[in-house]
Amino acid sequence: MNNNNKLMIAMILTAGTFFAFQYFGQREQDAVKEQITDVGRGQSYHIPSPEELQAPLNKEIDFIDKKMKGREQLTTIVTPRYELLFTNFGGALAQARFPERRGKEGTPLRTIHHKDFFSR
Repeated sequence: MNNNNKLMIAMILTAGTFFAFQYFGQREQDAVKEQITDVGRGQSYHIPSPEELQAPLNKEIDFIDKKMKGREQLTTIVTPRYELLFTNFGGALAQARFPERRGKEGTPLRTIHHKDFFSR
């Protein structure tokens, strides 16, 4: 590829990214407009300032491990094709077995192996 082709690809990707941000940003503004139009007669509505509208959303997640107070409870769902084991710690899938599918040793295939919550 010569430099002109690389430049054209970069410009097309940049324009596509710009239009994608404009499209999804417009959808958020439309949602705010819908909230304003849902106000009925005699009701009050707090109009957000431009600073409030442009403020980033709080999408922070804490990944701090805390000692769980309760015991882990496991729930098993069994069907002819698979056996799923769920845990109450986060509602996560703890184990998946497929009885119809056999491995080299003739044992059912497993994709997730259950471990204690704190050893994951």
